[in-house]
Amino acid sequence: MKFFGALILWLIIAAVLGTGFAMAAHGKPWLLIGGAAIFVGLFAKIGCLSH
Repeated sequence: MKFFGALILWLIIAAVLGTGFAMAAHGKPWLLIGGAAIFVGLFAKIGCLSH
């Protein structure tokens, strides 16, 4: 079950970052900045917990 939860989370983050890249290309980088901050925060939190 954890595998599917992780897979869904990666797909959501990928969709947010992909949309953020598209919006940044049109001069609106806020979704990319926010998505990248959330990604880094979650990656750091989950990565540090699973040592």
